[in-house]
Amino acid sequence: MLAAIGGIAVGLVGVGGSYALWTASASARTGSIQAGTAGLTAQWDAGHGDAAWSNLLPGESVRQGFALTNTGDARLAIFASTLGVSGGFEVRIAAGACPSTPLASAASATTQAPLGADAAPGTPIVVQAGQSAQACLEVRATSSATPNQSVAFTTEFEGRQVQ
Repeated sequence: MLAAIGGIAVGLVGVGGSYALWTASASARTGSIQAGTAGLTAQWDAGHGDAAWSNLLPGESVRQGFALTNTGDARLAIFASTLGVSGGFEVRIAAGACPSTPLASAASATTQAPLGADAAPGTPIVVQAGQSAQACLEVRATSSATPNQSVAFTTEFEGRQVQ
């Protein structure tokens, strides 16, 4: 008798599932899920030209305005870094329109830093989806600039999603 019970138990081990007499299932189409996007463009203000940054003497600086546009769906905090700047020149970046005087913010570096207002550099500006923010880029010749020195540089902007 024990052998028969053992045989039935072993036979049912691989069956699994429900032993209910009635079962039913249904599905409902609930729609689709789609993630948002993040996008950022930079565009110089009208009248920009690299010639404005030519023939700078030590202590001189030139500022040029540009717009950062959030082309995505998410609010973006903006960060900036500058690559390729060597001795003799500094690049400074600040949120807002270009002032008539040199920017007070620290020189941009290869490490990303929040793009904040000149008076509050540690607080990044936030650009709403579909909106633009004005910013200013300044090239400054330092006392170590040498005659006919030329530097090519790249400024990179990154938008990070914020709530």
